[in-house]
Amino acid sequence: MSPIAIFSRAATGCVNYRHPLRTIALIDLDAAYASMEMVRLGLKEDQPLAVHQWGALIAVNYPARAFGVSRQDTVIDARKRCPHIVLVHPKTYREGDEVPEHWDDATRYTHKISLEFYRQESEKVLNVFKEAGGVVEKASIDESFIDLTLPVRSTILREHPSLNLSLLKDTKHECKLDDPLPTPRELGISLDWERAGNVVPLPSTSDVETDRKTKEGGCGEMKGEEEDGKTENEQEGEEVTWHDVALWYGAQVVRERREEVRSRYGYTCSAGVAGNKMLAKLCAGVKKPNGQTLLRSPSIASFLRPRRFQKIRNLGGKHGRIVAEVWKASTVGEVLHVKLSAFQKELGEETGKLVYDLVRGVDLTEVINRTELKSFLTSKLFRPPVEKVEEMNYWITQLAMDLYVRLRDARLDGDIWPKTLMLQYSTLADPTQPQQTTFNSVHGLKSHQIPFPFTNSLSVEYIANSGRRLVKSTLPPSDTPVETLGPWETVLLGFEGLERGEKGQEGIQSFFGGSKRSSSSQEEDKPDVHLVSFNCERCSQAVVVEAGKDVEREEAEHRDWHVARDLLEEERRAMRPGMGLGGKREGGKRSGGERSGVGGGGREKKRAKGQTGLEGFLVRK
Repeated sequence: MSPIAIFSRAATGCVNYRHPLRTIALIDLDAAYASMEMVRLGLKEDQPLAVHQWGALIAVNYPARAFGVSRQDTVIDARKRCPHIVLVHPKTYREGDEVPEHWDDATRYTHKISLEFYRQESEKVLNVFKEAGGVVEKASIDESFIDLTLPVRSTILREHPSLNLSLLKDTKHECKLDDPLPTPRELGISLDWERAGNVVPLPSTSDVETDRKTKEGGCGEMKGEEEDGKTENEQEGEEVTWHDVALWYGAQVVRERREEVRSRYGYTCSAGVAGNKMLAKLCAGVKKPNGQTLLRSPSIASFLRPRRFQKIRNLGGKHGRIVAEVWKASTVGEVLHVKLSAFQKELGEETGKLVYDLVRGVDLTEVINRTELKSFLTSKLFRPPVEKVEEMNYWITQLAMDLYVRLRDARLDGDIWPKTLMLQYSTLADPTQPQQTTFNSVHGLKSHQIPFPFTNSLSVEYIANSGRRLVKSTLPPSDTPVETLGPWETVLLGFEGLERGEKGQEGIQSFFGGSKRSSSSQEEDKPDVHLVSFNCERCSQAVVVEAGKDVEREEAEHRDWHVARDLLEEERRAMRPGMGLGGKREGGKRSGGERSGVGGGGREKKRAKGQTGLEGFLVRK
């Protein structure tokens, strides 16, 4: 249940998980890349469309999904299932270009993917969310959390001034800070649940009885009233709490933001509104596309029970696998009988408590104001792996072009500058098996970084020179030039520690006295330092950070690293024989999207030998 609503808690401007009006929303842009291409091309809403990179689908709109097309398909599969589908490839950079275009002759061997168009559109949508007035956390290019607690509280106090302590002081009904608020019913408040969107049905009597038998001494938010089961949106007659009122007002804000996004840009969004981030995320997937779902506290248990616990934030990786293997379970309801002590025995004290709470709908994670850039990452996946230093330096220049354009554009909005330039690379564990497709096949994911001093003459070559220095730092010491490396299968180049103002622009003199050494080098002379750590939601590990460093920034950059791995994993999934598309044509004409059948008119591209890859291009904001 939500904390008791008393005057002091309702009046406080301090927002945390204890706030009785806590209202969290997750808004998700429906089929983001595909929706953006639909609008760009001016297609009708019922036109099937998919976005692909070198033949592997990376986004599929809902009309195409109705024909069975999925992101697991190749373009060949997609055409078989839906002959009139529109297939679009993202823009690419040619060598020397500062502006990406839709080139007909693009191949993964000569061009670099650009997702800049999608990032720019995502920023527009994010700005609409910011207008809601809450704390906004950009979770990915198509998802954002919004903590609406304070805007909702302001609305409630404005519309119900009797709750405002400053007004009560001058009346004969003066209240103390620890007095409970009058109930919504006492103030004559009733809610039109239809205006909130889809509202999860309240639990039936049997649901409540099941909860009582499976709970270990109560489980907080899992408690519910013994009521007859309600069908969708039948909420009338139930006791309305102040948390219900807050969620209802939050749903109005979310609906307005979604409508504003569609009005301005033509994109639809789905959303979830609940008392914490984990529940809001789950709710956002209930009514897709273009819908929103609200979850009241009494409905949490019945909502979670049939769901796969590995779909819950923090339980999709190692923790979820352990729970599934130890208790032979897949749904939340199948592990509710597990005692806290049993979870802690298998997972450790802290993680066991986390899992115990999550399956009961308890998530104490805060929404963090994170909309500014923390790092830029761009990558290239090679088939076959690159073995020559000269060839790698060519691709470093291509990656530097991408970073240059993004940093140049970012600086138009302020004096932003990175602290370091980072290089990551990996090689195949078994070079004789070039079609291995998971990270288990990769070893030696190594990272090197160097300071990136400020300059007033930013250029591609300035970035590329630093990138080539990083490549050189990976080579063994030799009296003669080393011409071979790796072989490298993947390479990532990126800026880290992006900051605004003078902090990020100290110039080269700030690095005198010793520069950072590669993170892969041994630092035996390094003095002992105090360490702090944070728990990563993705890898379920405690990440250690030196005291004095910006932990929030380090955490954001660690998440960026996970994004890089995710997209490279997706690329490897895409790399299987027979999926290549995009043979080279003469002339290098631009194209707005490849079409076939209805709504088409374009020619099918010839398949080129060896073009079986998906090129990564990574961003985390």
